Amino acid sequence: MLQAAFSILAVRLALRFLAFERLQVLACRWAGRATTPFISDRIVWAVEAAARNIPASSCLSKALAAQALLTRHGYASQLMIGVARSEACRLEAHAWITCQEQIMIGGPDVGRYTSLLNLGSLS
Repeated sequence: MLQAAFSILAVRLALRFLAFERLQVLACRWAGRATTPFISDRIVWAVEAAARNIPASSCLSKALAAQALLTRHGYASQLMIGVARSEACRLEAHAWITCQEQIMIGGPDVGRYTSLLNLGSLS
């Protein structure tokens, strides 16, 4: 859970100063390889739990942190970013992670979003 909290905080800070593509590359490289692998569900649980305790954790910061940790523990994941129209006719953006063909972070209501980006793991 500490890794998840640190990852979310680092991503939130980096989103202010780095281009998105550069941040994704750095996050996955920073993650490296873990000596003790975790089950993907435990990684997702840790990211979600840490995000509840970190104010203003966005779907993008959670998705990038989860992707970095999943990569670190040997899981290939896809970062998806999509848009949808809200009831007030505004565009809403959303980020989510899929791993092993399951939505891990940001689901389950992603069907209403039109996917604009599909970025794989950068291991």
